[in-house]
Amino acid sequence: MVKAIDRKLIRDCRRLIGQIASIALVVASGVASYCAVQSTYRSLQQSRREYYSRFAFADAFLSLKRAPEQLKESFDRLAGVSFSDTRVVELASLPMPGMDEPASASLVSLPEHGQATINRVHIKDGHYPAVGSDEVLLFETFAKAHHLKTGDHLSVVLRGMKRELRIAGLAMSPEFLFPMSPTEMMPDEKRFAVLWMRRDALAAMSDMRGAFNDVVFRLGQGVDRDALKGKVDRLTERYGGFGLYYRDKQISNKYLEQELEQLRGMATVVPTIFLLVAAFLLNMVLSRLVATQRAQIATLRALGYGVWQLLRHYLLFVLLVVTLGSLAGVLVGAWLGYELTNLYSHYFHFPALRFSLGTDLVLLSVWVSLLAGTVGALSAVWKVIQLPPAEAMRPAAPTRYRRRFWDYISVLLMLNQSSRMVIRELSRRPWRTLFSTAAIASAIAISVAGRFSYDAIYFLMDQYFPSYLREDVTVTFSEPASKDALDYIRAIPGVQQVEGSRALAARFRSKHYLREAVVYSVGKRDTLRPVLAWPIEEKHIPAHGIVLGRKLAEILHVQLGQSVALEVLEGDRQKFEVQVSAYVNDLIGLQAYIDQQVLARLLDERPRYSGASLLINQSQYKEVMSDLKAIPGVYKVFTPDSIFKRFRNKAEA
Repeated sequence: MVKAIDRKLIRDCRRLIGQIASIALVVASGVASYCAVQSTYRSLQQSRREYYSRFAFADAFLSLKRAPEQLKESFDRLAGVSFSDTRVVELASLPMPGMDEPASASLVSLPEHGQATINRVHIKDGHYPAVGSDEVLLFETFAKAHHLKTGDHLSVVLRGMKRELRIAGLAMSPEFLFPMSPTEMMPDEKRFAVLWMRRDALAAMSDMRGAFNDVVFRLGQGVDRDALKGKVDRLTERYGGFGLYYRDKQISNKYLEQELEQLRGMATVVPTIFLLVAAFLLNMVLSRLVATQRAQIATLRALGYGVWQLLRHYLLFVLLVVTLGSLAGVLVGAWLGYELTNLYSHYFHFPALRFSLGTDLVLLSVWVSLLAGTVGALSAVWKVIQLPPAEAMRPAAPTRYRRRFWDYISVLLMLNQSSRMVIRELSRRPWRTLFSTAAIASAIAISVAGRFSYDAIYFLMDQYFPSYLREDVTVTFSEPASKDALDYIRAIPGVQQVEGSRALAARFRSKHYLREAVVYSVGKRDTLRPVLAWPIEEKHIPAHGIVLGRKLAEILHVQLGQSVALEVLEGDRQKFEVQVSAYVNDLIGLQAYIDQQVLARLLDERPRYSGASLLINQSQYKEVMSDLKAIPGVYKVFTPDSIFKRFRNKAEA
């Protein structure tokens, strides 16, 4: 037999069906977003862990100029190093048919026999390169972008020599989940490739027989990272070591980590907002429901229903709403999570990316929804059901109003009667006003946060980059080149202006503050690559000292006029001190700027250039690009327009 209080519950549900559906939809949105994003985040994390573990992704990395193979024994003896693997890694140019700008590639050596012990490759098609052959493994996404397959041939320009290599197979590696050229700001599967080649064959092509220029490490548990870095850096200083760095700084892993971090943030913030709104709505609906049922509640109390029975009655109402919303949210969240995971599989090159919706995730989302709904409901119901039946049967006493601060302000401002009523209503229910404002602010915040990154990218593309990259063509050299290289380029028919620049990796030190950044050299009369500060404004580089980006200066805690110590992370690893002559509010990265002649004096060498900016006659574009690609020592040739186009495509993808 159905009790009277249960019949009342059914009647209330029928009467409030519209409001129940609205609140259930809000709860469903919160549960769906939580389940979808959290399950995607967990699926990606799990796939990454399995991939890294199965293919022995390295814990630490080191690049250097050239070192003898005997140095490996010293690495293996270091405390904390489980084992190390030396390699030859070379940058090369790939002139691809149909592309004006050549693609670039990183050639990575494989052991002469068998597989690598660290950073093993995952062969998707074909086989390992034969020993003593000109065969390579090609990164799978690049092969797909250019419709290459096993057995095809590929032209590679390495150290000025063009060679034809045969593709033995297609492969992937945990080291290159986001394959990206060192000179690029974003992954581009069509313009950057990874090729794996047997050690002796690659060493012969790059004059590295009996030597190596790259090391990867697997470390033991509890290793003192700072101490190990110091030991390795000192050990490799004479061989042009660029400094040991750990997995968290490895470019592909760092890029992936940032993506996962964003996903984790979404999984926390968005569902929280939806569930808070759901709790607020439940509180509003139940407050009104209880106010209209005050007499009914008193009658039920008079008939013998206790406080806890009435509380159970309204909690069942909340349970019904939250259960409907949670069930719908779990189903929608599972579907969204599956689709989102499939979407990420196009960007994260895991061998297997499996979607998994954990039971704990479902239970947690339902439990949090119930908690939020219960908190919202209890505050509305508790006061009324505690009233004695005789008192509850009477209409609620009118609210006692009195003049408040805002009433006097309204008078002083000579507001009309309608405006005063609005202000009075808002000030007499401050908590409702506060929560309503917070809910609206949260909704706007979600919209702004969702579009902010796009606006930032479009700002860079539309205003910053066109002001900064004023050249028609950019050339990057494999090794820093002398002024003769610029003169050679200047002599190419169609080239109208050439300006060289140097990008130098360096370690900055001020007191105990330490940071690695890039130093850009700027010529006095350079106009194609100006130093820009925010708001977009061209800055002059003083003829003495160094100009630090403001963020870099903050990290180093260095003031104008003070000296900062620089250790160059290439070549002879020179060390010197230079005075900070100015700050600049740069927009991208941590960097510093210095006059070309000042840098040459500090390095005690004639000016050298890592790249060049060109203005060309557009009617001779194809001829100029063809001539530039044929220059030995040129690693990459591209146009700023192609960068803008790729940025826009990525943003709109």
